[in-house]
Amino acid sequence: MNPSQLALDFASASREAERLFLQSAGQHRPFFRIVDNANAAAREAENDDIIVVIEPKSPIERATRQFSELLEDVDRSTSSVLWVPSETKRFAGPVVVIANGPHDPCISAAVAIAASAKERLIFVPTMSSMGSLASALDWAKTAGVATTLADAVFHQGDLLLPAHVKAGFLVTGRERAIRRRNLLQVPVLLVSSSLPSPGSETRPSHSGKG
Repeated sequence: MNPSQLALDFASASREAERLFLQSAGQHRPFFRIVDNANAAAREAENDDIIVVIEPKSPIERATRQFSELLEDVDRSTSSVLWVPSETKRFAGPVVVIANGPHDPCISAAVAIAASAKERLIFVPTMSSMGSLASALDWAKTAGVATTLADAVFHQGDLLLPAHVKAGFLVTGRERAIRRRNLLQVPVLLVSSSLPSPGSETRPSHSGKG
């Protein structure tokens, strides 16, 4: 493996991921700063930053010490994390959000992404939030986002969605990190639990260094 070529490939992939994410974020892009300088950036990232992790396509690259150390630094951070799998089976489709209640910060991120991408938003409530998402559904409707509810199951760290749910993007909290995210084959945004909840502000805001 040529280390120089690997670095160039990673830099190119990082720029493409940033471009696609900012395109999806639309009018919300000033609230985000994309951090893509591997280990150092993961260690320095703040609560309101988003760390983009692009899974290498090659199993050899996924097994490198550099990538393992990057994942360790990301796990130790308190930032939100955008996980881009090596193989993405869908480039469009509904945004699925796993919501722990109407004030879950995941909801503000999911509504913003769904509104900008003009996609449907599928709420997957946890057991503790069943029946408490009425205000979140109304908020999404006000933003012009169509919504539905769906059930899901977590089994040994894996998310099992119903067969009819064809997600294009998943939003969930970091405390509910998915052990084998690559099995979903869609981008996954793991939202920092340190972000303010939608209910604590007059409007959702992710303040970053634009």
